[in-house]
Amino acid sequence: MTEKDWNKIAQLERAIAQRWGEEAIQNPKATWTDEKEQEYKKQIKELWDKERELEDKEIKVKQNGFFITQKLLNRETQANNCTVCNKLAKIAKDDVYIIKFECCFDCYIQWVEGREERWKTGWRPKTNGNST
Repeated sequence: MTEKDWNKIAQLERAIAQRWGEEAIQNPKATWTDEKEQEYKKQIKELWDKERELEDKEIKVKQNGFFITQKLLNRETQANNCTVCNKLAKIAKDDVYIIKFECCFDCYIQWVEGREERWKTGWRPKTNGNST
């Protein structure tokens, strides 16, 4: 519809009203009142107050010149470095392989693919890059 086809619009509105009721095609401002506006503002204020209160409860620790929440420091996280090449995981694909095989995607292709059983038994390549 490049131009407004009023008959088509009316037909769509009738179909929507039949399926979901008259409220579905009403302008939202039609039923909005000053009381609803005040209640909405009150709810938003309460939400912000709760968020600020939770934020204030979090213990923050200064580390490397930045404040970090204590939760982040205590959380057990999977190491983001490959155990084989010590490369930092930069892409999501690396994270998946680090979780499953304890190595990045590149090391998986080079050392693990086709040798999963051997890898699961504990075999790892030597640190200089040569396999054993």
